[in-house]
Amino acid sequence: MAIMKNTKVSSAVSPCWFNIEDNTPLHQSKRNGLIMSLYYWIINGNIGYKSGKVSLAGTNIGVNPEEVRERVVSVDWQPGGCILHNKKNLILDNYYPYEGKAYSEDLIHSHLLRKSGLSLFVASRSRCMTKPNPRLSLRGELYRDFKARLYLLRLVQQPQPGGSQKVMPYYG
Repeated sequence: MAIMKNTKVSSAVSPCWFNIEDNTPLHQSKRNGLIMSLYYWIINGNIGYKSGKVSLAGTNIGVNPEEVRERVVSVDWQPGGCILHNKKNLILDNYYPYEGKAYSEDLIHSHLLRKSGLSLFVASRSRCMTKPNPRLSLRGELYRDFKARLYLLRLVQQPQPGGSQKVMPYYG
């Protein structure tokens, strides 16, 4: 709560997520090597790996508290499930366009919060423990996740008021 009071902007704050079984961060550190450098370039162009950011391809890169020095990290997205912000900032409309299990809903929610003027932060010394999600199954889940990310990219690329259009609002 102190983080929200100390920032001069309307904000939402979330913790870092940890695996309850082995106490390791859910968001792993940047991986090095030629193949990973190529992967980061494919999903995010020359920007590459940026902790707490959403790539140009709509891939979320989490905050690993072991690789950041700041106590409060400005981010593009917050993992769902544990976000602290003022009641007046709640999004009460059903913003998810598909039936069934929601995929990438935290990315969409974060986009809508940012669009409403909130700044998003992760408190790198705060923890929330959970069991990790299993990997997406190739049958069905991967397609629904891809479809949700395409929806996010369309949302992000909508023309801004005044006629200007940003390809991605996350790096500029």
